[in-house]
Amino acid sequence: MRRPLHPVLVAALGLTLAATSVACSDDETSAVPADQAAEAVTAAYGLGPDEQACLEQGFEGDAAARNALEPGGAPGDEQFDGLADVILGCVGADRIGDAVAAAMATGLGTLDVDQQRCVATAVVDLPEEDLRVLVSGLASPAVVGAVNDRSVRLGEVTNGLFAACSVGPSRDGEGSTGTTSVGDLGAVPEEDVDAG
Repeated sequence: MRRPLHPVLVAALGLTLAATSVACSDDETSAVPADQAAEAVTAAYGLGPDEQACLEQGFEGDAAARNALEPGGAPGDEQFDGLADVILGCVGADRIGDAVAAAMATGLGTLDVDQQRCVATAVVDLPEEDLRVLVSGLASPAVVGAVNDRSVRLGEVTNGLFAACSVGPSRDGEGSTGTTSVGDLGAVPEEDVDAG
């Protein structure tokens, strides 16, 4: 089994919420308070105050979406769907595309203006389901760095972005010029693969 390359993308993007301070609340129905969920997503995607206010309002009404942001949690499809609904209800695909492209350029350090534009456009042009996987997967600490069905799916989407724009990391840690096949990187040792 091959491990998807998405952890490299996530590291390049800096879009992991696992590193943000999302504290758990005492409310058993919602592990993460709405204001902290909104702050985490805002910081992850470099959003403004209007988008943060919209996110907070969206999270107020969706405990399942907030639970997808719980560090150490194991959210299911309902939680990931809720998270995608809240994020995409407040942030357009074009804004997500710009954030992903800018963060990739910073993280990889080798993207030129045309490649950045390509990444932003490729995100906007993703099929709806792939966009939902991308926005919820990059935001959830249950996906970032994990090996599970959701992380594999996120890897497929992010590998597609790398391939579409001929960008990605090289084996020596430096940015790629597009000559290294993204699909050839990141094999998982057998002991790391879930037998389930």
